[in-house]
Amino acid sequence: MATATIKYFDTHEFVKKSKELGASEQLAEYQVKQIEQAIEIAVAQIEGKELANKQDVQLAIAQLKTELIKWMIGIGFITITSISGVIFTLLKLMIH
Repeated sequence: MATATIKYFDTHEFVKKSKELGASEQLAEYQVKQIEQAIEIAVAQIEGKELANKQDVQLAIAQLKTELIKWMIGIGFITITSISGVIFTLLKLMIH
């Protein structure tokens, strides 16, 4: 089983790199605060949602397979009925 690696936003590295690229320390720190706030909002939105697990996905796949089989049987029945009707009509025309 694969383990998830937890990643963090390195604020110190961000400020350091921003300053190297010419941003003032005040601007870099402001940007860090804005990014942190955006991350917090995103995390809060994700935590509020119910995410599917493997069992949920497997159940959904099984339900879809069942529906697909029902449709295939229905279409097969309609096809057989239609072909039978055509054959019956052709036989009637050949007899008369």
